Amino acid sequence: MSPKAKQLFKEFDKVSEQDWIAKIEKDLKGKPLSILNYNPEKELKTKAYFHSDNATLYPPIEGSENNVWFVQELFEGNDNKKLNTIILDHLLKGVDGIQLKVNDKTNLKDVLKDVGLQYVSTELLIQTKNNWQQIKELLKTDYNNFSMSFNVLTLGTTKGKFDYNLDDFYEFYQKFKENKNLKNIHVDGLTFGFAGASSVQEMAIALTQLSEYTQYLLNKGVKLNDIINQTYTTLSVNEEYFTNIAKFRAYKLLIRHFFKSFDEQIEIDKVHINAVTNKRHIAKNDRYNNLLRATTQAMSAILGGVNNIQVTPFDTTDEISVRMARNIQLVLKEEAYFDKVSDPAAGAYYIEDLTDQLVEQTWRLFLEIEENGGYITSLTDNNIQTKINENKQLLVEQLNAGKKTFLGVNKYPSTLEQWIDVEPKDIKGQAFEPLQEFILEQHYQKPTEQ
Repeated sequence: MSPKAKQLFKEFDKVSEQDWIAKIEKDLKGKPLSILNYNPEKELKTKAYFHSDNATLYPPIEGSENNVWFVQELFEGNDNKKLNTIILDHLLKGVDGIQLKVNDKTNLKDVLKDVGLQYVSTELLIQTKNNWQQIKELLKTDYNNFSMSFNVLTLGTTKGKFDYNLDDFYEFYQKFKENKNLKNIHVDGLTFGFAGASSVQEMAIALTQLSEYTQYLLNKGVKLNDIINQTYTTLSVNEEYFTNIAKFRAYKLLIRHFFKSFDEQIEIDKVHINAVTNKRHIAKNDRYNNLLRATTQAMSAILGGVNNIQVTPFDTTDEISVRMARNIQLVLKEEAYFDKVSDPAAGAYYIEDLTDQLVEQTWRLFLEIEENGGYITSLTDNNIQTKINENKQLLVEQLNAGKKTFLGVNKYPSTLEQWIDVEPKDIKGQAFEPLQEFILEQHYQKPTEQ
């Protein structure tokens, strides 16, 4: 605390924790303090009051003068020239982060024509092995904010089987090993967040993926520093505002702890995280409430200190919905100045407590999955899916019991619109249980009218 701030607070008497609790109990008028406790997620417990007498203050997790992030948008399709027109148009409208799904029909020269890749963040989601040479041609120029995902550990998991293996990944890694600024080790927590995982589960599963990649590459002779510099992670942003802030802060600590388990002397400057707002709370009923949910989700990701943010439109076929998803971030950046302060949550007792819990619970689950044989074994024997299904079941129970508010669905539905019945879709797995997108609204049992 600065000397001027200390002078300011000299005007106020110090209040002990016991005095504070006594005041709270008086205001509760006989109700127990426990009613102020809250479980934001199944692994987390917190309360509404904290005091400096029993709180630990931490320094900012990553020192920086600002909190700049890229406004990212997903582009996909097989008409290369049309896709190029859309990308250029959206760049003019405020997007500065391109995420491009690359398949066998993608011609990168056409899709990225006139796109100044040196000025934007670019991420390629590579679906097959057939397009690596054109990517190699593109990367003759070494771009600063360029990443590529050929995530063999999640490609195919929505169908219940792996499309590729770690040997395929190493072939890919070797192809681009000369591009030192490139991030091409992608840890994908998003697939599991979209499938219904809690924050603890998503981060733990992400760490087990990182463990598979790290141990495999180390055995191939790749240096630990290279693995660190080339790794980036994508995580989902769910509906719990404060938990999201703590989640991204916790993940940065967990990544540092993970790599220090290989080398205690290793130093990590920045942990690169991409955030995507979760589809879990996108609703078809009273659909404009989705804008409010997306806004708070984007805010929490920004305050958590991520590098790229993608706001999922509530209707990808509606240009207004896509535009609003983009403009949410532009307003937060250009009008609310969210990009000016780094780690603003540092020192907030509530956030620090949540961060501690997330670190502890995530590391515990990470070790449990590792002891079960690691990511690949735990996915193929459906151990990971079982854990996620338990969290999904809890969310469904809370939804239908009204224990958590889903605005416009289980609380305050619009009377101006006709109710849309939404049913979940089942997909049969092959080698293991597939990871389906979990849309909570699909599981709401609307009360029958009397």
